[in-house]
Amino acid sequence: MHLTTLWNAARRLHDDMPGTPPTIAVTKNKQHRRREPISWDDLPGWWAKVESMDTVRRDLQLFIL
Repeated sequence: MHLTTLWNAARRLHDDMPGTPPTIAVTKNKQHRRREPISWDDLPGWWAKVESMDTVRRDLQLFIL
């Protein structure tokens, strides 16, 4: 999605670019937002999973929290 947006913006600025973005054959995953928070009972299990992640993923989860 981001690459397609960048491609379309660049195409508006440069007339010599082809019209079809290279991401035309990429299927996008639909993500659904969670509507309920993690319950208090599930937080210890979530924390254990987060602690076992590599540092980048762990830091992302803690940042989102």
